[in-house]
Amino acid sequence: MATPVELYDVNGKPLHTFTQEFEGEEHKILVVSNPQKIHGLFKATTLGAVLTTRLATPAGNGYIELTDLIITTEKKTAAILSVWFFDGTNKETVIEAYLADSTVNIAIPFIGGWSGWQGAYVEVDMTGAAGKGSCAIGFLKHVETFAPTYTEWVERRS
Repeated sequence: MATPVELYDVNGKPLHTFTQEFEGEEHKILVVSNPQKIHGLFKATTLGAVLTTRLATPAGNGYIELTDLIITTEKKTAAILSVWFFDGTNKETVIEAYLADSTVNIAIPFIGGWSGWQGAYVEVDMTGAAGKGSCAIGFLKHVETFAPTYTEWVERRS
């Protein structure tokens, strides 16, 4: 018979476990995961011509980290779907998808580093002739304590 054990971190807090029933018995399973899976959020929108939608807003002066991006569109002449970080002053494009030549179907599971700066939110925009599409993002909201200013964010990327 196994000896019962409880695991604690260095601060004395118990590590997360999940109770799972198997063959009529309950078992505790140690949860090993990442912040994206535990605290991740998502938001999706359907876009028509000339429409800007805010998909994610940080809490206070925190920042947004993208974890996933999904874009699907129809083929339309001279239409563009764009996703960007924007804080009301500074704007940095994540992606621009041109719909003129073919449909756009993108699914990206980001592996870190796709984050904004203090107070920057994520917007998506459809411009052009009767563009049609949808955009979904997965994201985390980080607190202000660790949020870089726009200047720090630009310097870190240099």
